[in-house]
Amino acid sequence: MISQNLFPFFSRQSQSAKLIGKGFCGIANFGIENILINPAATNTNKNYSFSFYTSPGEFNLSQLSFRGLSANYKFEENNYQISISQFGDSKYNEQTYTGNFSTKINDEIYFGLNLNQHILTIEKYGNANSASLDLGIILKINNNLNFGVAIQNIIAQKIGLANEDLPQNYSVGINFIPIENTFLEWNVSKETSTEISNRFGTEFAISENIKLRSGFMTEPNKMFGGFSVNTNYANFDYSYSFHRELGETHTYSIEINF
Repeated sequence: MISQNLFPFFSRQSQSAKLIGKGFCGIANFGIENILINPAATNTNKNYSFSFYTSPGEFNLSQLSFRGLSANYKFEENNYQISISQFGDSKYNEQTYTGNFSTKINDEIYFGLNLNQHILTIEKYGNANSASLDLGIILKINNNLNFGVAIQNIIAQKIGLANEDLPQNYSVGINFIPIENTFLEWNVSKETSTEISNRFGTEFAISENIKLRSGFMTEPNKMFGGFSVNTNYANFDYSYSFHRELGETHTYSIEINF
């Protein structure tokens, strides 16, 4: 299968357009869209929010389609979020249900964790499920610099009768604001059975309502771009990614804030 040649089971490539547009960079940047890559990143200033994303198919292949939705609630220094993501079609399908908790320990330290339930369904072979735990921390070095670290599947869970490994992922990253309305981000990620992936992303607000994004990553080598159109209560996001041999992917997201 193409998906398994590129990524292992549940490798969390199903993400929002906002995150994909900046090269999957989000380890050290706050945003509810970053729930699956750093649990601490969800501790934002949004009291209530709902988001949905979808892609007709990675590399324009319908069997590699993905979609997801999440709901977020902020109470005092704590944030609670639930998320559902799905990858594949009726023949091969991955679903992940995530419960997230993040908290502000003090003005410099933010901590978060995810409890995930994974369900794998393969036509004619049945289904299997497993649970996993993620941990994440973001350190605010100063007003212009954040450092983040995250571990996915910290207890090395497996899935199915064959005890297939769920991927473990170790990531670190920095988020830097060189000038007003612009940020640069660099993430390094190491997932089991894959090479180290370097990820670079940037976002620039050209106005109060429009943001532009770009990025690239290695292992696999892909280029990214995207934009946001924001209103008082809703954000619309689009991302484009390109793999030199396999082609392009389009992703769309909408986020509603209360």
